[in-house]
Amino acid sequence: KNIINKKTVSLVELLTGGDDYQLLFTSNSANRKKIYKLCKDFKVKITRIGKIDNSKTLNFEDYNHNIINKNYIHNI
Repeated sequence: KNIINKKTVSLVELLTGGDDYQLLFTSNSANRKKIYKLCKDFKVKITRIGKIDNSKTLNFEDYNHNIINKNYIHNI
């Protein structure tokens, strides 16, 4: 309340600023249906972004988005 009253940060910044976390994990493809069911049951959005193979390259599956740096910028 004091921070908002002193106009150090706005209410929007206070409620939306900071770190956001997402979980990135790998799993055997045999577990795919179980994972999708759990996500549906718990209403968790999940996106499959690729697979692990022996190619030693990084390839994203059906991921055609512009990647923009949206990291939090610390006011130092």
